[in-house]
Amino acid sequence: MIRHYQLLEVKLLNMKTNLFCLALFVLLFILNNSSYKLSIWGILIPILAIGFLYGAFKASDYSWLEIVGKNSLEIYILHIFFVMPFKEVGDYILGQNDFPVSLTLQICYSLVISVISIKLSVKIADFLKQNKCLSKLLFGI
Repeated sequence: MIRHYQLLEVKLLNMKTNLFCLALFVLLFILNNSSYKLSIWGILIPILAIGFLYGAFKASDYSWLEIVGKNSLEIYILHIFFVMPFKEVGDYILGQNDFPVSLTLQICYSLVISVISIKLSVKIADFLKQNKCLSKLLFGI
């Protein structure tokens, strides 16, 4: 169906349009949460977000998703050994009095721990797959 709309795809969804959608989305999001409100912003914000996300995902490289997809069983089984709750870090993040700082720290902490656990899980799974007996016992392959 999108083949009929190649003009839209080629002309309108380039990098400039994508950046314009992102900038306008951020501006309208800020204005929508200020004291000056218009009802049209509530309609434009989701449309701009969809336009930006479509362009961003169309232009991205998904090789990392291929790696995660090929090793999803191994990641699922082994990640529990690498994701450890660090009570001190959690207390520090939750102890922040500024909500945006706390939210940013939580997101960054989660991303770092996730990337580390996925990379370690894939590396250890590759090592364990070298032994046929362990590979059959742990992963069924």
